[in-house]
Amino acid sequence: MELSDRDYVEKLIDALLMDQQVQNVRSRLNELRPYVHSVDDATFGYLLGEITVSCLDQWLINHHRKATVEEMTEMQRIVLEKIPRIKSQIAKTFI
Repeated sequence: MELSDRDYVEKLIDALLMDQQVQNVRSRLNELRPYVHSVDDATFGYLLGEITVSCLDQWLINHHRKATVEEMTEMQRIVLEKIPRIKSQIAKTFI
């Protein structure tokens, strides 16, 4: 994976984990109670989905093609490295 692609993934995660951004997601998901039993888990799933979709969209824009399995695996590895930070930020922004 090119450095610019890795940088994009890192910056995207940083942007999505800003306090106000996470609070907004949590607030929207909290409104779905009782259908959402765990706002923390729903927020985690939402953020992972947002990161994944945004990365793949950006890949299409930058490279004018779909990511290969190897490229997608590398993106996933970067995201997996960030899971402790994602979970920590979710817990920090408890509403």
